[in-house]
Amino acid sequence: MAPKAKPHRDIGEARALIHLAMSVFWDEKTRDLPTHYPRPQLPSFEGLTELSKISSEANTSARKLGSDLSKLSLIEAGYEIGKEYTHLLPSDYRSQHGIYYTPPAVTNRLIEQVEKHGVNWLSASAIDPACGGGAFLSPVAIRMKKALFDAGYSSDKIIKHITSHLKGYEIDPFSGWLSQTLFEMSLMHEIADTGIKIPKIVCIGDTLKLNKNETFDVVIGNPPYAKVKLDPELKTLYGRSVFGHANLYGLFTDKALKLLKPGAILAFVTPTSFLSGQYFKRLRHVLSSETDVLSIDFISARKGVFHGVLQETVLACFKSLKSDKSKATSATIHIDASQKYIVTENGECSIEPSMDKPWLIPRDSDQAVLLNDSEDNFAYLKDYGYTVSTGPLVWNRHKQQLREKKQKGAFPLIWADSISSDGQFVLKPNKKSRPRWVMIDCSREKHLLCNVPCLLMKRTTATEQTNRLNVGIVEKNILQRFGGVSVENHLNIIRPLDGIEPLVSLETLRYILMSRPVDKLFRAMNGSVAVSAYELNALRMPTLTFAKMLDQALQSGANNTQLDELLDIAYSSTNLSDIHAA
Repeated sequence: MAPKAKPHRDIGEARALIHLAMSVFWDEKTRDLPTHYPRPQLPSFEGLTELSKISSEANTSARKLGSDLSKLSLIEAGYEIGKEYTHLLPSDYRSQHGIYYTPPAVTNRLIEQVEKHGVNWLSASAIDPACGGGAFLSPVAIRMKKALFDAGYSSDKIIKHITSHLKGYEIDPFSGWLSQTLFEMSLMHEIADTGIKIPKIVCIGDTLKLNKNETFDVVIGNPPYAKVKLDPELKTLYGRSVFGHANLYGLFTDKALKLLKPGAILAFVTPTSFLSGQYFKRLRHVLSSETDVLSIDFISARKGVFHGVLQETVLACFKSLKSDKSKATSATIHIDASQKYIVTENGECSIEPSMDKPWLIPRDSDQAVLLNDSEDNFAYLKDYGYTVSTGPLVWNRHKQQLREKKQKGAFPLIWADSISSDGQFVLKPNKKSRPRWVMIDCSREKHLLCNVPCLLMKRTTATEQTNRLNVGIVEKNILQRFGGVSVENHLNIIRPLDGIEPLVSLETLRYILMSRPVDKLFRAMNGSVAVSAYELNALRMPTLTFAKMLDQALQSGANNTQLDELLDIAYSSTNLSDIHAA
């Protein structure tokens, strides 16, 4: 490929450069086409007069890019041109619209999953509701064309069928033009055979507000990822699937459901956050009420797959007819630099109807076994007599109250780095620059104080860590010594429910939370680096009976090895007899 041009140009300049590259690409691909008709013409871009002039250096770079693209497959070329366009766009524009292009390996895998779930391209209609760059339109057109050609269709009938069965929506006119152009290139030989002028299949407009009363057999795509404020119209249209902050990809998922025929397939590339995040609980409810979850594929490493995307990514497939209980398959997709991929099957999992709680999806075969064992054999933290909340002190809202040294009216401020990865609590923060004390007016800021023994857990941990749940105990003696502590917002507080005597000790609860089985169950639920209070309150814990027996073992002097061995069989159907045997 040509060296990357200067990034973050103005939009007009970025489009001018890519338009020129696509013109060269088109010319080189059509130059030697055997045809009795005039050579196919590059689709027109209605905003051509709005394109900026580019320098001679950019002109040379664009022509080199177009020439390089002609040596690639159409799917690879589409990805490279889309990636280059994204690279050139102003960063604020790219972030606002959540623009990321889809690698060929991801495209191919998702289409293969759609086919696995029963779609027949000889008859199926399909739409990409956010088709910028043509990542799915062109590949789907190629699959349709092969099915039709194998069935004996002539070139004119292939064009007629595909243009009446495939459609795209796109809000960015230039991205829509890219999609239309790449789509027409997928039918280049049929166009040369017939001289037919291809109709526009890409509709420019705001997908979320389009109301065309049409449905399809397949809705497929990679919707934009970005937080968005809902105007009154969007609240009316999508309020049923939004809780708190709205994200574009959640809105597109709800829109996609409305575009499905009965028994149709929805196949989307999205962040994993919808699987467990509190802000997506209504979307999970809608999805599990109206569809069967068919498959969830996890991308094994996010670095290098989607440029600029921090979230982990999944390929999710749903079927619009709802059965009593959905069994989904889970897999992990390992993608290499050449866009080849290997699939590791993780196992099956159940998604209950109308399930707004976090979905537990296995990321490996061990998790699948554990999910199956724990399906009807677990308790929640509330059953132990505990609840979880977020640390109340947001330090930059209380800067004037922070102190380096203890003084009258000051309380210890507990930061996230006071909890080590092995669950040790140290009152003094590791970073010397952090103030250790905070002034609190107990008459009006009592909510900032914690004055009961509790567990503190880090709210952010990396998936690469040995243990995702890092938990330390705030003992009674510390609270008595200082009259309470204030917990910073990057920690979760696990404390007894008001007015209830806990049924399990803090020390036992800490052991359970940092155990291997609970860590696996959390990973099967969690979709980001965040460890949220919402997810912890929904976490599958061992049964209360088991927790009480572990409590007794701990009080009887069981060592760490013995406790670990017990916790390893916490969800076993025979765990009670195993404990007695131990």
